[in-house]
Amino acid sequence: VFDDGDEEFDAAIGIADGKIVRWFGSNTDVSELRDSEARLATQIAELKALYDSAPIGLAFFSRDYRYLRINEELAAINGVAVEKHVGRTIREVLSV
Repeated sequence: VFDDGDEEFDAAIGIADGKIVRWFGSNTDVSELRDSEARLATQIAELKALYDSAPIGLAFFSRDYRYLRINEELAAINGVAVEKHVGRTIREVLSV
């Protein structure tokens, strides 16, 4: 792996009399992937900071209305721990 984001793979595929007679190799630029991963990590950190510091209850739901993410504030309002929300519907959580 090179500092500029390129990855290189080389392999000798033919050896005769102790000498390499053929090479196979590829070179792939992964800098765009690394940039995308860094942006995603930043966005996740920002979202976590928002959830951790919000003075109001926040939650994300799946298409079938199951909790995907909930902050401590909303969990306290509901009177149910955060981990008891994730993967459940509002009805399942609040009927406990």
